[in-house]
Amino acid sequence: MDKICRAKSIDLFVNKAAGILTMNTYPISCYHSIFVANELEMIFMMTSYVKTNVYLLDMRYAFCSSRENLLITLLGSWRNHFDMSKKYDVFISHASEDKDTLVRNLADQLSERGYRVWYDEFTLSVGDGLRRSIDYGIKNSRYGIVVLSKYFFSKGWPNYELDGLVQIDLANPGIILPIWHNISQHEVSAYSASLANIVAVSTEHRSVSDVVTLLERKIGEYRYSVAPDQSIWRSSNRMAISAGQREAGFQVLVSAQSDQMLNKNASNSCSEVTIYPYSKDYCEHPFHYWQNEPGDIRLVRHVVYDIATETIVSSKNEITRNDGCHLISKVEFSRKSSGPIKIVCDVTSTNQFKGLFEDGFEFVEFNNKSQIEHFSWSFTMPNSSAFQRIKVYANDLSIALAAVPGVLTATHVVRPIVAGSQLKFSLVNEAITTKTQK
Repeated sequence: MDKICRAKSIDLFVNKAAGILTMNTYPISCYHSIFVANELEMIFMMTSYVKTNVYLLDMRYAFCSSRENLLITLLGSWRNHFDMSKKYDVFISHASEDKDTLVRNLADQLSERGYRVWYDEFTLSVGDGLRRSIDYGIKNSRYGIVVLSKYFFSKGWPNYELDGLVQIDLANPGIILPIWHNISQHEVSAYSASLANIVAVSTEHRSVSDVVTLLERKIGEYRYSVAPDQSIWRSSNRMAISAGQREAGFQVLVSAQSDQMLNKNASNSCSEVTIYPYSKDYCEHPFHYWQNEPGDIRLVRHVVYDIATETIVSSKNEITRNDGCHLISKVEFSRKSSGPIKIVCDVTSTNQFKGLFEDGFEFVEFNNKSQIEHFSWSFTMPNSSAFQRIKVYANDLSIALAAVPGVLTATHVVRPIVAGSQLKFSLVNEAITTKTQK
């Protein structure tokens, strides 16, 4: 694991007193190098395909020890092909004679590691139109693995598949991932000079597991984790992501939510969410804020920080709704690095906790659509007689209130949060509920 940064905070999708705070972010205090490379090997004896794409390299990540390791970056731009609309991660084009020696085991191991594989033995059934099914697989796959062998070059269907992949690759360079199986570079060049110029993985002196590991450096995503001290670590290797993360388009690392009652009427809410987007094209994020009673809701700030460069990368935000109960703000930003970003949204409002002093009860809910590595919620109120009988509960468990100069504060941390779960924080004003019971 590679240490990335020290974060302050937590998650996403927050319900405020029958409402929701959707989207959150928190500042991070330090950033450390992502890779320590033993060797940086640049191959300049590439032909025009690679040369025209070298500008796409993020040099901080292009540390290599072998020609195959350049597969991480040389085949297309950084995570250029993460597409949530694609049904499959990889399409495997191959000759049937190579099934027993490589392809079947390759498809099995990719599937076991969590990748969605279009492979004829997995995908085709009796009655399927072969050409139509192949076309569908090609168009709906993020990458095309092409197993080049003597058998491949003599077959019709594999060449048809390759033609389809090449057409897509022209529009989105880098989707073809060649595997040289029992074949030399000279033999590949004799068949196709352009294919020979694409960095390939050779099966010579490699197990199928080794081949899959090399492919993962292209088709997988880094996985981030959050330590108890809130430092963020990145996995050394890329890997498959979950279906929920694939649907969301990002991994939620830290979600820190906080509410502060200034007095009986006014309050502040802060949402800080650190996420790792899987696509460089992820460039806007919405924030939703709800409250039960109509009030004066005002957006203080909605900004995005790039953690690696420690700079603000948001260009503008737009409030598309604010009716006193529901505020929607959309922030736009440009990525400066391939690492995590933090989204911060601050709101001031009135009447958010009105129920505490009328009915003696209020609540804050968090509906967590995605898994969150580290979640926290804090609640702060004045340390005065009007607030001292307010109790705080997390899913019916009492949270201790700590007295610090001038305020009372409660904090609840959960790690990790399971996708689809809900956290409910209840606030009870016993000064009101006791009177009601009498």
